[in-house]
Formats: sequence, structure tokens, C-alpha cells
Amino acid sequence: MSFVVMVGSSEITDRNLDVSEKNIKDFMEALQVAGQLSADNVLQTLKLLKVKILNNKMATPRCQKVTDIIVDYMKTMKPEGELEELCTEVLLALGFQSPGIVIFKLWDRWHLNNLPPNGLLVAVGRLIFCQGADPYIGVTWEYILHLLRMAQKEDDMLAVCHVLKGLVISARKHLDLGTKNDEIMDITQEALSIKAYLTLRVLFNRWSLRSNNKVTEEALVIIGHLFFLIPPSKLKNQVNRLTRWLMTLMSAKVAPFYISQCIFQLIDALALSGCGGINLESQLGNIIGMLFKQLSETVEDSNHHSVQNHSLALKAFYILTKLYNDRVVTLIRENVESKDPAKIVSTIQIFTDVLQKVPQTEQLKNEVMHSVIIMIQEDLKPVQRALLNFIEMLIQHDYLAPPQGSIIINYVIKLSESDCSNEEDIQLTCSKILQMVTLPKLITLVCQPRNTLAFVPLSKMATKMALRARSLGQVPYLSSFHLRPTQFISPQKLLTHLVAFLYKFFGFTLRTSRNIKMVQMMLSAILQTVHEELQEREELIREEPLNSISSSIRQRAMNFITNFRKLHPLTEVEERTELLQTCFQSVLCLPSTEDLQKEASSSQEAQATEDLLMETLQSLLRLMETLIVEMPSQIQYCLEHLNIWLNSQNDNERERAMWCAARILGFTAKWNNFGVEIKFSRLGCLVRLLAMRCQDPVDNICFLSSQAVYNLYRILLLQKQMQRKKQGLWEEEGKSEVYSANVFYNNTFEIAKAFAEYFTEMQLTHLVLTAMEGLTDSKATVSLAAAQLMSAVMKERGRDMIKIEEIVEGIVGRLNLQLEPNTQEETMRAMCLLAGNNTHRVVPMLLNKTLPWDRTNLALWKAFGTRRETTISVLQLLIGILEKLHSREESREMAFQPVAVTCALCEMLSGSLCQEAVQELYPRLLLAILHHLYWVIEQNVPQKMVVYNREEGPGHKSKPFDPTSCALEVVKLVFMAAAYEGVVVYANQHHCWDLLSSPKFYYIGIMDLTSGIVKNCEPAILHRILNLIRNILYSSNYHRRILARTFYAQLLWHRSVAQTVGQDFLGNLIKWTNEPNIIMKEVGLRGISNLALHPGQSESLKSQVPFLRDFLKNEARVTMQAVKSLRNIICFGKQQNTKVVFCSISKQLRPLINDERDLVKISATSALGHMLHRVHKFKPGAITRREIYSFLVPLLLSIQDNNTEVVKACGGALTEWTKVIGWSSLTQTFQHTTLSDHIQVLEETCKYLVGTKKIQLVGEFLSQSFDFLTSPQSFLREAAINFIGLTIKRLTMKRIHEDDVELLQNAIGSLRNDPVESIQSLVTTTLKNLDEYLNPESISATRMSQLSNNIFKVTGMKTSERKKRLFKTVKQERDDDDNQKKNIWNWLRGPLNSLGNWHNRRVKTTPLIIGNSDK
Repeated sequence: MSFVVMVGSSEITDRNLDVSEKNIKDFMEALQVAGQLSADNVLQTLKLLKVKILNNKMATPRCQKVTDIIVDYMKTMKPEGELEELCTEVLLALGFQSPGIVIFKLWDRWHLNNLPPNGLLVAVGRLIFCQGADPYIGVTWEYILHLLRMAQKEDDMLAVCHVLKGLVISARKHLDLGTKNDEIMDITQEALSIKAYLTLRVLFNRWSLRSNNKVTEEALVIIGHLFFLIPPSKLKNQVNRLTRWLMTLMSAKVAPFYISQCIFQLIDALALSGCGGINLESQLGNIIGMLFKQLSETVEDSNHHSVQNHSLALKAFYILTKLYNDRVVTLIRENVESKDPAKIVSTIQIFTDVLQKVPQTEQLKNEVMHSVIIMIQEDLKPVQRALLNFIEMLIQHDYLAPPQGSIIINYVIKLSESDCSNEEDIQLTCSKILQMVTLPKLITLVCQPRNTLAFVPLSKMATKMALRARSLGQVPYLSSFHLRPTQFISPQKLLTHLVAFLYKFFGFTLRTSRNIKMVQMMLSAILQTVHEELQEREELIREEPLNSISSSIRQRAMNFITNFRKLHPLTEVEERTELLQTCFQSVLCLPSTEDLQKEASSSQEAQATEDLLMETLQSLLRLMETLIVEMPSQIQYCLEHLNIWLNSQNDNERERAMWCAARILGFTAKWNNFGVEIKFSRLGCLVRLLAMRCQDPVDNICFLSSQAVYNLYRILLLQKQMQRKKQGLWEEEGKSEVYSANVFYNNTFEIAKAFAEYFTEMQLTHLVLTAMEGLTDSKATVSLAAAQLMSAVMKERGRDMIKIEEIVEGIVGRLNLQLEPNTQEETMRAMCLLAGNNTHRVVPMLLNKTLPWDRTNLALWKAFGTRRETTISVLQLLIGILEKLHSREESREMAFQPVAVTCALCEMLSGSLCQEAVQELYPRLLLAILHHLYWVIEQNVPQKMVVYNREEGPGHKSKPFDPTSCALEVVKLVFMAAAYEGVVVYANQHHCWDLLSSPKFYYIGIMDLTSGIVKNCEPAILHRILNLIRNILYSSNYHRRILARTFYAQLLWHRSVAQTVGQDFLGNLIKWTNEPNIIMKEVGLRGISNLALHPGQSESLKSQVPFLRDFLKNEARVTMQAVKSLRNIICFGKQQNTKVVFCSISKQLRPLINDERDLVKISATSALGHMLHRVHKFKPGAITRREIYSFLVPLLLSIQDNNTEVVKACGGALTEWTKVIGWSSLTQTFQHTTLSDHIQVLEETCKYLVGTKKIQLVGEFLSQSFDFLTSPQSFLREAAINFIGLTIKRLTMKRIHEDDVELLQNAIGSLRNDPVESIQSLVTTTLKNLDEYLNPESISATRMSQLSNNIFKVTGMKTSERKKRLFKTVKQERDDDDNQKKNIWNWLRGPLNSLGNWHNRRVKTTPLIIGNSDK
């Protein structure tokens, strides 16, 4: 009971507990007597066990054993409280390693008529969510249906609910994932739906779910999930029953959240079928009534269920409205007329939430407006705030258009009156609503007599709206109809009016005259005059100063040109260009409004100057509009002339230029019929020009830019729709609603996304090339906008880009200039997107850069690992490069490109965002880089060759890598990126990286690395690796064969791999062992060793024992693998084969215990220990025991070794040997043998051996040791002498037969001339000791006794003390002939008869002593 004692210790820690076979047995005993232990001891035991299970991977048999122990304990002791919870946690820890083992405990025979322990049910309920539990959903559900009928107590019902909830949620999740999930449930979707329906029936029929308790709440959760699994037709039939049940639960005061959730899930599940059904429609009144009650519950922000209850009720209303629009609205409206403020507020909440998501039909608007008018007429104080918020939402959806809209406006004005006692927040809401009305409408309301009390707030609102319109460049309402008193008529204005009058007169004359000649003359004169006037007006514009706007000459000149454009259009592009440049230069370059106002002498003059500037801008706009009307196709050139001012360093110039662009594009977009196609041949440049200003430092420029971009988008969309109509194609409806100026505001990504489909390949490229120039802009926001524009375009249309090389070089060149951090990051993202869409062109360019790469190139590769699609595309190409270049026979020259690939991978995989992509390509990527590593280590790499430098952070030097270390680093990063850190930890512990760096031990490193993969990766990953490598097992490339076969052999360590159907594993492995290559032999034997670990292989492997036995005399590693194979065949084979196989190999295994190669010796000795442990279980017979005895002497000789590992292995094997033979008193001695006391252990063993009184057995062991005296290993010769010396020391040698003594002396003496001096010295000492043991006690010898001794010696007669024989096979040679013996005998017969009789009587009373107890 050492385990129990340990648990009782106060100094216990989690390191004291090792989940070993012994501690598990002790734990079993501890729990069996748990009733006699304190609760603290049991709790502490379980806590330590849980910690160790969570931190250690347990073998499946051991996991099964511990599970059985815990479940049996729970059944027997029925723990409660903390103890029960801890048992559940231990089961969970076990289940995280092997969920099936814990889940299968549900249907033990013991549970057939009893409920399983609640802790087990709770554990299974949580484990069902774990990875690997999908295959148990169907069978577990089947069993839970049985338990549902049995559970009666509340605790039992809750425990069953745990499992059932896990099942329904996992099943839903699995079905939602579809077939992409690697794991497949053990039940079809059809069978699952049937089980879900049966479960609902059982819950209703067997459980009483009509009261407010925890069971009812859990059942509501489960039933809600069942709705999505039950066939829609069956669910619709249950609607009436479910509704009545939910109403009963509401009466029972069940928590509102659970009822709302169940109602929502019912409605949602029915809606997924396309229609709610007749029953749902008939129950609408009851369901809506319940939902209203749920909404009336007070919402507590700190209570998650309270918030969710409110949200779920609103979602249910939304789905019902989609299914039964008019009917639901009518039912909701009924609450408006209830005059209950709580119900009315709930109704407003429902309308607010639902109306924004359903189609706004005329009938719906009328119903809603009718409800609003009723609420306005009632005007209940508690409703006002909610009603105003609702009205604000209605205005956004154009609900003021119907006739009833005025009623709403009047109500809002009433609440905003100056002397109104309403709260401040209500008045603020009213102000916000009224500002949503158009300015003309608002001014009209200000002037109405009935609104006198609201005159002040309404006037403030109107003023605010007018000022805001003017700041946006819009002409406020009525501003063009009022003449300011400070503005006097000028000569230029008078002249303009006069000219206008004359032209009107001419026009009237032309229209009414019937004289053709006069008409022709007048037309000619007008056209000639117009041309001259235009030139004169342009000259006037040029002559105006650019630093002030003291007169309206610019404005009037542009108005004049505009008014007479129809009479003389400019057909030449040069003329139009010159005119626009002149006007732009004169107007856009004027000082800012603030500067102009500062120069004014008075506030009136300042205001007049500001007004004149705005009028001048309006004149410029009208001129541009006129030019566009004349030649719509020239709008692109018109906008391009603004480029200089759009990129100006002066904020006011950029703002005016963008205002012009936005207005002219808006003017063009308003055309209803695009009869003339407007071609934007340089659309990319134009979009770039406008989009980059969407993030201008000046906010108003950003706003104007978003309007300009939106107007351009509308033009393109309208043209596209017109073209489709002409072609008779379906028109894209509602697409214009997707985008707006607000969407484009400060959002370059959305701009690029909207325009992507309209760009040609060349336009795309020009856009990127011109945007690239903006990366170095001094304004951070502009440079960022350029980068974002590039990034967005490459995301949408990156595949259509041309001039890839020019773009790549341009981006790299600008990245080297140290851009602003945000711009740098976004440019990297753009490059990442470009590489993702043009991988085969971008990646080779970057790979060809000279190694080691600079920071910019390294940063680019790192960026490629931040986006899944790009990462996958780039990784596939890099893998292909490695596979292609290394598929040929190896070259002696170091190839450049594969080394560059590893450098790229070092950067890509070092980030944290590439995990998903790496997991997708994990096996193939890993094999490619491991193959590359094998190729690298066999090359003649120059010393200190640096191909990659990794930055280690501020204040640290960069870490250099050569090709080998770089490849190794990639291997580590692959595991880390694929979230298999455990493999790296395992590799570190087993020195895999050193092995993989050596051509000689590379394959061993692969074996150990594969072991780490098997221990840490999911079975699905192992099978993916298997599927890849089996295609190259017989590749013509030697490196590929080594890599593939090593993986293949070690993957068989995992049971699921070894049990793969349709694979001839053994056949392949035997083929490899027959190849002459030593490595192939070892790999094949390693695979056989792993294959022997799994059930089902026993018979096929038993037949291979003679074949494997022949490998025990081979090169060291081959021999070791053969030993392991035979060990596993014995240890994991069938019972009846164990002893037979052991006896068949013992003769070949025995010499390996003393092999001169330490690794072989350790391997064979350790394997022997495992074999003896297995044989001991099946009670070996006489033949087997004889073979086992033959191993004692070899083990006792090897234990004298100075190698710690050899001594440790011998100690373990001798421990098992004593258990089999029954020498239990020596078990502890061998179990704790160390290098410091192994000779003492040997001495104790010899003492015990002699003490067994089995003199013949001692002789056999001594005889066996004689064979080692001739061993070529000096260590074995010396060890044999030690064994013989320590054995005869314990024997009473004077009672050993002279012939046997002589044999001992001869055997020992044969080493007197041994070449090793220490052995010569040891032989001399041993022979001396032997002589001392033989020397009789000193007594006075009489002549008679001497005569008697001589007589006995000559005659061969026995003396009075019988001497024992050690060796059976010794044949004595006699020097005396038979005649001499007869004569002497006859002569002494008489005296000797008397002497003989006396001596015989003395012997009978004397005990026989074999051992010498005083030594």
C-alpha cells in the first residue's frame, strides 16, 4: 500500500506521482479500500492522478484500466459533492486522450438495468464535443434513449440531459459542416432525424416538464436543438402541442430566456423549410402574445440571459414577419390600441427592429403609419421617447411621403416648442428629426403661423442646414434669388445684360422672320461675333489677378462663354483644353476664403468676397457642364486637367478642384439616357486620381472625393445597364443601392472593389503603376490611400494584371525607401495579394535575389505568410520547386534555388497567421523539406556559408544560418506553424536535429522524428503522410526511398496506420530486409518491430521468426532491430505462441547478452527482460525454465560492466529472471543495482546460488562460465574468473570431489599467461584462495591415517566423508591397474572391514555440509 501511504504524506506534489503500472495497481488498491480512507486522502489521490493524466500521454491499455477503476469506484462508493466532481474530471482527462474508452463505459452490462453514475454521464456529455467523438454519436444516442425512459430523479435527469445536449449540439454542428469534416458520424442524417423525433416524443411522454426547475430549463435547450434535426413535416405536426406546452411553462414562471429561445428555434427551424405551415399560422396569436410578454420583461444589462431574452424575441418577430407579413403586422398593431404603455413600447421596439429587415410595401407603410398616428393621438408620456426614435427610423425609410407624413412632422414640432416642458433629450431627438426634412420644407414650416412657438428652434435648424450645405459647396435654398444690398451693378454686368438683350432680340427676329436672306445674314454675323467674343473673354480671364478676387470679371466672362456655347461649339480638343486650363488656373489658384476675408476692410466686404468666390465657382461649374453636354465623351479629359490642382500642396486648391470634379460627375450621372457612350480609356488613372483623395488630411476633401467617386461609379453602372438593355439581357437591379458616397468615404478598399469589374487589364496596370507613385507622398494619409488602392485592386483583379515584373520591381524599390509604417504594411499586403494571384511570376523573381536577402525581401516573404490564399499558392510553388529539383539524381554542385526556397520558408512560417495554410499542405511540405535537407547535408557546403540572417530583436545581433541549419529551421517551423509544437519538443529530447544533420545518421533522425509525429499528430495526418509516401517507396531516387521507407516503417507504430485496409505492410518490409543495403535492412526490421505491436499480426509474424532469427548475427543496428522485432512478437503475440517463440530464439539471443558492442548488449539485455516478464505470465514449464536458467551466467558476467546503461539493463533483466525462477529474495537486490554496487550484488548472488543446496546446478553454472574463459573479450575473461572465484568462496571445497577440483584448477590456471596483466594477477589470487579452501585443518597425522589415505586413494574406495561431484561429465583416469587394486584389497580386507563398519556408523550421525558458512 505504498501509494496510499504516499497520498497521506503532507509533502506530496504532482511530481511524486508517476502514472506507471505499479502506481496504477496501488491506486486500484487504494480505491478498493477507499471506504477505510479519509476523504482528503482520496481527493488528493484523484487530484494528482488528474494532473498527471493531463500532462502525460497514456497508452490505451493503461487508459482503459484507469477508466475501469474510476467508474467501478463511482458505482460502488457513489461519491458526492467535490469527490464526485473530481472523479468526473479524471474521466474527462482520460477522455481527452481516448474519448471512445470513456464513452463505451456507458453501456457496461452493469448499466443494463441501472443508470450509469451521474459523473460518468456528465463526462460523456462534455466529451461528445471533443475531436474524435463523432463516430460515437449514433450509438450513444441509441443508449441515451433507453436511459431517458429510466431516469426519474432530478439529479439523474440532469445528468442524462448533459449527454443529450452534447449529442444534439454535436450532431447539428457536424451537419452544418457538411462532408468537409474529416470525421464521420456513425449514423446517417435520415436515422439521426428519426432519433431526434423519438427523443422529443420520449421527453414529452416520460418526463414531467410542467414546472419551474432546472430539468425543465435543460429540456427546453435540448428540444430547441432537436427542432433542427426533426423532419420539417413531423415538426409542423407538433406545433400546436408545443405552443400549448410553452404557454403552460410561462404560467409556471419558467425563466423567460429559455422560453424565448425555444420559440425562436421553433420558428427558425420551420422557416428553413420554406414555410411555417398551417399549424404555425393558426397559433400566431398565441405565439405573438407570448413574445410580447417576453419583451415586457425588464432588461438587465448585467444579466446575459435577460439581454438574450429580449434579442431572441425580436428575432422571432422578424422571422414571423417574413413568413406572414400582413398578418403579423395586424396582430402587432392590436397592442397599439391597448393603451398600455408597456405594450405600446414593446410594439415600437418590434416595429423598429423588424421594419428595417423586411420589404417596404405600400400596404406595410399604410399599416405602420396608421399605428403611429394612433400613438400620436394618444400621446402617452412614457411612450414619447420610444416613439420619436421610431419616427427617426421611419424618415430614413421615406415614410414622410404619404399624406400622413405631415401629421408626424407637426407632432415633432409640437414637442420641440420653446416653452415645452419636455426633457432635453426629447428636444434633441426632435431637432435631429427635423433636420432630416428638406430645407425648403423646413423654411415653409418656419413661416406657418401655427408654428410660432417653435419659430426659434426651427430657425436655428434651418440656419444650421443652410450653413452646412454651403460648406459642402451646395447652393443653399433661395440664395440665387436674392440680391444683396451691398452689391452694386458693375459696367461688366450692365454690358452682359445688354448683350443678352440683343441676342434675345436676334433670336425673336430669327424665329418670326420669313425673309431667308435676312436670316442667313444675321446668323453669319452672330457666329462671327460669338467667336470673337469668346477669345476676348478668355483674354479677360487670363488678365485677372490670381491673388485676389476684387471683381466679377472672371465670373461674367465664364457666364458669357457658357451662355453662347450652343451657337459656336468648340470642336477642337486643343481649343477646349486651352479654355479649361485658363479657367482652372484663374479660379482654382485663388487664395483661400480665410485669406481673402482677412484682406477685406469690413465684414460686409468679407461676406461679399466670399459670395463672389462661390458664384465664380458656380460659373466655372456651368461652363464645364456646357462643355460636357457638347462632347460627353470628353469628360475624362476635362477631369484630367484638374490633376495638377487635385495634387496641389495647398488645401484650398485641392478642395476646389475636388468640388468641381464631384459636381461635374454628378451632373453627368443625372442624365437619364446615355445615347452617346462615354468611354473612359484611362479609367484606372481617373479612379486613382479621385480615390487617393478619399483619405485626404482635409475632411471636406475626403467627403467631396467620395461623392466624385460615387458619381463616376453611377455613370459606369448606368452605361452598363443601357448596354444590357440593348442586348436584351437581364438588368442588374438594386446594384446601385449597394454603394453610396458614404460607403466610399475614407474607404479606398470599397472604391477598388466597386470599380474592379470595369477595368481593362491595361487600366488595372496603369492604376497600380500610378498609385505606386503616391507611396512616397509626404502626407501619411495619402501614401496610405495609395497603398490601400493597390491592395484592394490586387485583391479583386490581381490575376488580370500585366507588367508584373515592372510592378514588383517598383514596389520593392519603394519599400527600400523606408515608407511610413502604415503605408509599408499596406504595401506589403498589396504585394502579398499580387503574389497570391500571380504566384508563378512573382515568386521566381524574388527567389532569384542574391542571398542573403536584405530586410525588404525578408519582410516580403514574411508577408506572404499572412494571407491564407497567398500562403497556400506560394507554398505549393515552393514545394513544387523542391520536388522538381530534387527528383533527379543528386548533383555534386550546390544548387541555388532550393536553398533560396528554404530561406523563403523560414520567413513565411515564422509568423502566426499561416497555421491554417500549413495544416492544409502539412504532410507534403514536410516531406519536401526533409528530402531537401538530405540533399543539402550531402553537398560540399563551404564553411561559414551564410544564406539567411534572422533578426533577433532590438539590441541583438542577427543570427546567421548556413544551408543545413536553414533547412533544419524550416522543419521546426513547419511543425510549429501546423500547431504541433509537441513534435519539436520530442525532437529536442531525442537529439533529432543532430541526427538529421549527419548523412550517416539521417535515417535514424527521420525515425525518431516520425515517432514524435505519431505521438503528437492526429490519425488523419498520419494517413495523409502514408498516402504520400507509399507512391515513392520504390522511387529510383535513393534519397526519396530512404525518406519514404523510414516514414513508412515508423508510422506503423500507430495502430490505425497498421490496421489500414488493403496495405501489404509485411510484404514490403520483408522485401527491404532482403536488400543488400544495411539501412534498408534496418528500416524493414524497424517496421516489422512496429507491426508486431498491434493485434491481428501474431500468426503472420510467428511464421517469420526463423527468418528474423538469422539477423541476430549482423551489423549492430540491424541486430538491434531484429532483437526488438522478436521482443515485440513475444510480448504482444498470442499466449500460446509466447513460450514457443522464446525457446526457439534463446540460443541465438544468449550470445548477444555478452556482445562486445555495447548498444547490441544493452538492446538484447533489455529485450530479454521484457520477454521474461511476458513468459512469467504464462507459467513456463521445464523446457522453458531450462532455457531461462541458461541466461543467468551471461547476465551475471555483463552486470560487472563499467557501462551504467549495461548495468541498468542487466539489473532489469535479472529482476524479471528472479520472478520467473522464483528467487524472490534477490528481486529487490537486482532491481536497485547501480554501477557502484554491482560487484557486491554479484557476490550476494553467488552466496544465494550456493545456498540453494543444488550442487549440480552450481556445477552447471560454473561449467557454463568456463566457456567465457576463452572469450576474445578480456572483460568477459575477467568477469568469468570473478564469478568462479566468488562461487568457490561459498563452497566447502574440501568436500568437493578431487576430479572436479582439479578441473576447476585447470580451467582457472589456463589464464596464467593471459596477455592482460590484471587477469594474470586475478588468476593467481583465485588459485591461491582455492588452495586455502582445499587445505584441511592442521592435525597430527598418524602413520596409520596416512596409510589409510594412500590405500583409499589407490583402491578408489571412498573415505569416511563422501565428496560431492560438481560436474556430471568428468571422467576419472586411474593410474593403478586392476591387479594391484585387487592385491591390496585382499591384503587389507580383514582390518579394513572392521574400520569400515566403525566409520559408517559415524557418518550416519553427521549432517552433510555443502556450503562454507563461515566465509
